[in-house]
Amino acid sequence: MGGKNNMRAFKKTMASILCAALVVSLVPAGSADAAKKVKLSKKKVSVEVGNTVKVKVKNSVKKAKVTWKTSDKKVAAIAKSVKKGKKASVTIKGVAEGTAKIKAVYKVGKKKTKLTCKVTVTGVKPTTAPTSAASVAPTTGIEPSAPVGSTAPTNTPTVKPTRKPTASPTPVPTATPVPSPDAQIYKTYVDIEIDGTAEDTWDFADAMAIDNWNVDEDQEDTGNAQTSNGAAKMLWTDSYLYVLVTADDPEIDLGNEASYLRDSIELFVDSTNNKNDYSQTNAFQYRLVINPDEDAENPAGELTDKNSWDGEDIQYGLTTSETGYVAEFAIPLSEAPVVGNFIGVDIQINDASAGVRNGTWNLFADPANGDALPYEDPMVFGDCQFAIKKQPKIITLNLTEDDCNMSLPEQFVGLEDYAAMNSLSKIEEGKLFCNTANNATVYFPEGRAVNNGENATVKIKGTYASTDDAQTVAFRIWMVDTNGRKLIGDDPVTASNQIIVNKEDLNIAEDGTFEVELELTAHDPDNPSRVDDEGNEYVSEGNCDAVMIKAASWNSMLEELVIESVVITVLDPIRNDVTDETPEETPETPETPETPETPEETPEEDVE
Repeated sequence: MGGKNNMRAFKKTMASILCAALVVSLVPAGSADAAKKVKLSKKKVSVEVGNTVKVKVKNSVKKAKVTWKTSDKKVAAIAKSVKKGKKASVTIKGVAEGTAKIKAVYKVGKKKTKLTCKVTVTGVKPTTAPTSAASVAPTTGIEPSAPVGSTAPTNTPTVKPTRKPTASPTPVPTATPVPSPDAQIYKTYVDIEIDGTAEDTWDFADAMAIDNWNVDEDQEDTGNAQTSNGAAKMLWTDSYLYVLVTADDPEIDLGNEASYLRDSIELFVDSTNNKNDYSQTNAFQYRLVINPDEDAENPAGELTDKNSWDGEDIQYGLTTSETGYVAEFAIPLSEAPVVGNFIGVDIQINDASAGVRNGTWNLFADPANGDALPYEDPMVFGDCQFAIKKQPKIITLNLTEDDCNMSLPEQFVGLEDYAAMNSLSKIEEGKLFCNTANNATVYFPEGRAVNNGENATVKIKGTYASTDDAQTVAFRIWMVDTNGRKLIGDDPVTASNQIIVNKEDLNIAEDGTFEVELELTAHDPDNPSRVDDEGNEYVSEGNCDAVMIKAASWNSMLEELVIESVVITVLDPIRNDVTDETPEETPETPETPETPETPEETPEEDVE
């Protein structure tokens, strides 16, 4: 009997010891450990364009997972990131001057912590270039050239014509990169009736999937979405921004009193796209409840408290069916949009069932991967660009006496030392035999121009033979403004980038044939003014009507260059109010005995 009592006492003692041990194990390790809250090593950083800076996650644990995202990749890009463990970090590269936010979602198990670092990107500090570098003579034996289209020299040249170039092509400055839009909004030439029927006019717009899903944090269930296949389209006129939203949703839920917790659509617009807080920009949030109750406290469509917009009331049209809904919006614009400018936009679909919101679908913002909700921060709006829809048009240029010019530049006319220049050049059988010519200008068809800011792809076929193996440059090329074919020789206004075509660029075959494709962009000319023989001044606006092919240097010849065809591809605007015109699928045929070969492939449609 005593043994049993002893055993009971022993068990009670052991139980007490185990309980005490368990309690001790649950006590925090101490104030030092408790203070180790996860955070970023820096809340604010500054970096120059082109340089990088590293930010670490402090007090990260081995099982942690970190998602990194930048609010504006055009300003600050994520060059490298470590997404797991104690060494989680991000390397940020400065892309362009401005500010951005690097956002991290730190996750351990089911617990998430959001961290933010503000990034300021500054310009590169100017440095003085060594003067010795500019004075080093080129190793190619080419001297600096006279500028294209410059005034004729007053001194008689003493250098005899030579097939060896004596000028070094001037380097072309690197163009400032243009930010890539998240979407392009095309201009419509047909007004849209806002009735929720999605008429054929919407076929003119690009469709965009509203597919960034984010589960509401308050939902204890799986957060499965009931709404699916959300999509958006946008168009514009001088007076309106039009928006179309469609989605599949077989059961419209109106069970919650709060409109944003019902099945609804939210539009977010920042007319200046400056990414500032709502109160500091011309921006708004607009909510449309799908098929609302007539007695609802909130009207069907309304501007919310996020509203600093100066526009008029937004129009909407809505239709529902057994499978989903179609919503159209017309947003009045206080000023006509400018092609190429940006507007900030996001579209959100609130998905609800059984009186609760399951989550949200967004067009651009991605809250599930660290973005803020568009309600919280316009920084996550998409950069949407106003554009004109265009299609490629292929034009084969005529190589005839009327459509080409190889006139001798004025600075060489009448000079004995240059008597040989142009003596062997000719236009014959639909080909340009350049030979002793200094330049060859090929005109576009009458009325056709590549306007300032527009691009053209130039494809040249021909044969080439060089008498100087040491010479690397075959020819130079750019687009010009000839003032309706009135400016000849060196007088046409250079109004595009210059491309230096080397022999190796031609990939010359054994029989001497070549084919080369080049990209040219019309721009403001450096020297736009010309004066004719009668004293009339002409000032170019940078609209090009011809291509000029020029020798390697200002006083050399094009050598054995024979041009057999010149084909340009330009982008023509498309209008949706014209139904009796169809895009031309074949190039215009030149009026010559021989028709140059039509390109086998039509370039894909591109939009400025």
